[in-house]
Amino acid sequence: MDDLAKKNLRSYALFLGIVLFMAGILAIFSVFSHETWKSSFVSDVQTVLDKKWQGRFLVRDFFEIDGTLSTSSAFYALSDSKSDSKKACAAIVRIPSLSGPVPAVFVIFEGDEKASFAGYALDLGNAETVLDERISKGILSYWEKLLPRVVISQTDFFSEKSATKGEKND
Repeated sequence: MDDLAKKNLRSYALFLGIVLFMAGILAIFSVFSHETWKSSFVSDVQTVLDKKWQGRFLVRDFFEIDGTLSTSSAFYALSDSKSDSKKACAAIVRIPSLSGPVPAVFVIFEGDEKASFAGYALDLGNAETVLDERISKGILSYWEKLLPRVVISQTDFFSEKSATKGEKND
């Protein structure tokens, strides 16, 4: 091997080492921030649910879904003060709008084919009506139909073998 080839090999090895080191740092931060990410949405979801249903629901534990939607959403078990027999869960999902991605909260009731849109997990003030105009009803309808199917097909939350309401489901 001549000197130029050795020099190029060292340069490529150094570059690859730097790239792998940076990827390792990103992976470590991602793993350690996952718990914070799961718990950070609880207060946002609780605020939206309190605004819509005046304290009817209490956000409980995070539970995992087995799919690609898990990267842009979070699912939480709910305690319903009006119904002890019917399970419910909340989902906070990043939905597209003309203003950019917006975190929207949906409630999924056991046995329902559609989720209920609860609101946006943002403090919009007077801009909420503008945001409503910029998110099509078709997008909300899509998520209302999709989320119950996702919870049923990719989790055991509503099944008989799932844990009792209020306990960890992951």
